[in-house]
Amino acid sequence: MFAAANSSLISVYNFYTGECPSYMQFKGHVGKVRGIDWFEDDTGFASCSTNGDVFFYDLQLYKET
Repeated sequence: MFAAANSSLISVYNFYTGECPSYMQFKGHVGKVRGIDWFEDDTGFASCSTNGDVFFYDLQLYKET
């Protein structure tokens, strides 16, 4: 999997097929996404935006916190 940010939307794609299902699109940020960092076990990632918000995404539960 890999993630791409377009302004405040983060889309997670399947590396082999290039698919991005709707449940893998995360819209939690208000400001522009500045960084994405994957967890070491690839179960999710953290992201930060220009307004200082930091979100954690659990891809096993498809949930943001």
